[in-house]
Amino acid sequence: MTMPRIRTLLLWIPLASLIAGLAPTSLRLPSAYGAAFQGAAEAGKANPAEADAKKIDEKPAPDLTELARQAASVRQGLNALPDRAGAWPTMKVNGVAVEPDALLRAALYFSGEGVIQGLRLYVATEREIERQAKAGKDVSKYRIDDAKFQEQFSLLQRRVEEMKPDMTWEQFLSGQKQTPASFAWSFRSQAVFDSVWFPADETEWPAQSEEAAASLYQGTDAKMRADTITRIKEAIKKSRDPNNTDQNVGVATFLVKRQLITKLLETVPVQDALDGIPKDVGLVVGEMPFKSRDLQDKGMGLGGYMEALKAIEFMTAREALHQAIIAKEESDWAAEKADAAARRAKGEDAPDPARPVYWLVDGSDVFKEAFENEKKKYPTPPFDLKGLVHFRKFPSMQVYRLHFQMIESFRRATAKDRTEDMLAGHVDRNKLFFTNGSAEAEVIWYAYHSDTTKGSHEDGFDAARKRAEQAIADLKKGAELAKKAKKAAIDAGKTAAEAEAAAIDAAKGFTFLEIQERDSDYRDGMNPNQPGTMAKVNRGRFGPQQRNPMVEKLHESELVTLLQGYSIGEELFFRAPIGEVVGPFRGAEGYYIARVQNRTPGGKVFELKETASRELAVDDMINHQFIAFVNDAIAKAKIEVVN
Repeated sequence: MTMPRIRTLLLWIPLASLIAGLAPTSLRLPSAYGAAFQGAAEAGKANPAEADAKKIDEKPAPDLTELARQAASVRQGLNALPDRAGAWPTMKVNGVAVEPDALLRAALYFSGEGVIQGLRLYVATEREIERQAKAGKDVSKYRIDDAKFQEQFSLLQRRVEEMKPDMTWEQFLSGQKQTPASFAWSFRSQAVFDSVWFPADETEWPAQSEEAAASLYQGTDAKMRADTITRIKEAIKKSRDPNNTDQNVGVATFLVKRQLITKLLETVPVQDALDGIPKDVGLVVGEMPFKSRDLQDKGMGLGGYMEALKAIEFMTAREALHQAIIAKEESDWAAEKADAAARRAKGEDAPDPARPVYWLVDGSDVFKEAFENEKKKYPTPPFDLKGLVHFRKFPSMQVYRLHFQMIESFRRATAKDRTEDMLAGHVDRNKLFFTNGSAEAEVIWYAYHSDTTKGSHEDGFDAARKRAEQAIADLKKGAELAKKAKKAAIDAGKTAAEAEAAAIDAAKGFTFLEIQERDSDYRDGMNPNQPGTMAKVNRGRFGPQQRNPMVEKLHESELVTLLQGYSIGEELFFRAPIGEVVGPFRGAEGYYIARVQNRTPGGKVFELKETASRELAVDDMINHQFIAFVNDAIAKAKIEVVN
């Protein structure tokens, strides 16, 4: 099946939406990386309901009926992705296949750092079991029989359902980025980990476990060191007692396990796709290769449906970018050869140039050198590369490395095209950010994983969309009621003030703030009156925010922007007309309706001649150009899904 190419307004429809047959229904969302809005209209002193509904009907969503029909059959196959490897499709970009093994591998990387660390700890634990077996110890005790495991697993499931009565088991697994099979594997692995490294018989603790316990004592006194180990062993023994209420026991157990895990991870290196491992291998952990299909079939490591969709979208966008950059290599080379030929025609000595290489090939020395240079920029924990990956909200180091490959290849491909005028123009267009300015927005978030939604992720997004569309309908209704009431009052000879009061009264329940109070899924902190629940205090009334915090509050990051093709946070910060309701927008965590209250210029003097400022401006410009380039590559590509 061939998916038609689509380019509408300035919006790139994200591939995950194409696959699921759910196009964004944004009523006003030109790309943050295309042409900007031509100014922002002030709301003035219009009636609240009328202002809320102003221009809601402008720029309706494109007609994607045929696209949705074609994608429907694909979605049925994708819904089975977390359960069996055979359901994975092949994506074709301009006829070039992105095979299921590549998609499976990416899904593993998108499952998160915790999943990958779990595989590393699995290898470390298996090594320890093998060591003990060679030493003549009985290791059969570490293998949990199915009946006992099912009993423990069922108990955990009941406890989760008791603690979270408004959440289904499927929603809990979704929050953990797990499928039933992968969560069961993780649970079993955790039980084996505890029994191997912290056995009930304290005399059988492995040396690494005792070292981890001893490391909690910072002194050099041998007796104190031994006493620390003894106390930690006692604490872990108490932690196994279901009636234990000593909180210090939990703290001690957490600390020693963290120390041990840190040490074990140091002994188990990881190789990934960019190290040039075989295509059917997801990771090489230590010396152990994990084939992606084996992991899928055994329920080991892979995340859920959303991780699968993100992996498909990311790898398809990556292939489109790869082809566009290779095409630029060809065109630049052709131009250089033509220039050399012209110079030779004039009698100059101009040999044919070598073909430029922009794309950082998997496993190549060029990629390895580039990534090592990237690591050197961030030498000191917690601001090393590992900390940076977490701070920038990449699910794993492997996804960060793939993203680095893409943007660094783009940076090299476009280096000659960037000019000082281009940089100055970028700073001028985005001066609200560079001068530390702020924007104040009110946002209604309709979460795809809200307690009011059940079923699959796309069922959740569909429910969120319907709630958002109902809000838009209510805003329109409020505006119409206000308009009629105002006209009736004027016709009855009422004063302007009385007519305005009648309009406001008629629109009660249908203004933006009232709908925000009714609907918004934003939580602002723990509710002191209901332990274990989150309070809905401001409900998405953010107050003044600079750009990056605004983007974060919309649940976005540079990876989310790549996957979506746009940033809702940047639209609100820079371009959404002041005082007008915009949306609903499909975003990372559901649908969003918003209204920008004001923008405040910053007072910082931004000088490009300063090194730090220049580096910030260059990186920011490249990030925006990168998204625009990927969007263009996707828009021009012929994308096929082959089941």
